[in-house]
Amino acid sequence: MATPVFDAPSELTFVSGTPQTISHTCTGADRFLWIVVSDDRDMDVGDGDVSYNSVNAPRIAVVDNGGRPTTRIFGLAGPATGANDISVVVNADPKNFGQILSASFTGVDATTPVGTFTTATGEVAALTVTVADTATDELVVDGMSLDEANAADPTAGGGQTARVVRGAGAEELEGGVSTEVATGANTVMSWTVEDTIPWATAGAALQSAAGGGAAEDEDAGLLISGEMPVLPDTVYQHQALFDPPDRGVDLEWWTDFSQPVFPPLLLRHQHQALFYTPDRVVDLEFYMELSIPVLPPLLSTFRHRADFYEPQICLIRPDGDISGAWSPSSGGDLFAMIDESPVDDADYIESAETPVNQVAEVTLGNCTDPLKSDGHMVRYRYHKGQGGGQVDLTVLLLQGGTTIATFSHTNIPTAVTEAFQALSAAQADAITDYSDLRLRFTANAP
Repeated sequence: MATPVFDAPSELTFVSGTPQTISHTCTGADRFLWIVVSDDRDMDVGDGDVSYNSVNAPRIAVVDNGGRPTTRIFGLAGPATGANDISVVVNADPKNFGQILSASFTGVDATTPVGTFTTATGEVAALTVTVADTATDELVVDGMSLDEANAADPTAGGGQTARVVRGAGAEELEGGVSTEVATGANTVMSWTVEDTIPWATAGAALQSAAGGGAAEDEDAGLLISGEMPVLPDTVYQHQALFDPPDRGVDLEWWTDFSQPVFPPLLLRHQHQALFYTPDRVVDLEFYMELSIPVLPPLLSTFRHRADFYEPQICLIRPDGDISGAWSPSSGGDLFAMIDESPVDDADYIESAETPVNQVAEVTLGNCTDPLKSDGHMVRYRYHKGQGGGQVDLTVLLLQGGTTIATFSHTNIPTAVTEAFQALSAAQADAITDYSDLRLRFTANAP
């Protein structure tokens, strides 16, 4: 069975009022929606008070640290697809703040979606729950809340992937949802926080949908089928739309001939899968080479299946300065102004108003070589000040002194613009040392 796959997050912090609603989008097959509702004391939300698309989501776990905080987890198997509202009936307002965190998943068993919960509470800077009764390749999910806000976001433990984080700036309540693929009978789910504050956390393993990911399961993933004539030396192309775009893809295919063929044909296939495209299109291309002419042409029934999987993601952020001709919005370090998550435009680095090839260069954190040529992306945000003349921006990704990729922006706008720059396979393969990557920003007023 295949490990369940994370789909999408959403989050909301509130003070008072009922019902509280937040939109969440579910996609894919064998869906499950995990909803965490927490507060820093006195809020009353019980079983039957949480729904998605007007369908009740039963409460499946609750852990109370003397009301400071209380973490409740609700779950719904087979939620409706598309964007729908999570609705939470608040029978009594929280003393300070309430919070809703949600994460949807695919590939989860509809009958018994969740295993045994393990809960924990405490008041230390490192919170931990050891989820029991897990099995190798199960996806373990947690939900936690903290009674106070910190200056920095809580950090998920090693081996975990943070899916939802309500952190710095969340007033007097923080929380998070993370996942980890189990490797044995017990799975430790932990978070590190800045201060010693009360917390409450719970976790359990999602149970895989029967047959999920098995090669013979034609209903898994995205299935494309049809009929075509089989002709020598012919390229056939198909397109498939999928959502969401943050998935890798495994391709399998079958071909059935309309009549027996003697002698047996030698049929060679080549596949190409292009994804991570802005319009979320997968192009499937295969080439068929026949060892003998076929007269009349055969009719071939083809079936392609694209099984989406969750790739291993490594995010590397600026961690040091190389050159500092630009100015930080505060302090003395450039990298510290552009290393945050989530994005915060309140801190930044800036060139002079009329720069002349003015350079800022920062180092990037280390990442293990993914041994893949796809899925490499450089992300940054830029704009110029109001009322200024033309400013051009050039961004270089470097390994040491070697340029890997160049991104040019002519006459940048005054509105904040976000750039997602996908590396080509050749550019990704040119990276041989992920511990020596840098970004160089050059501003010029022509």
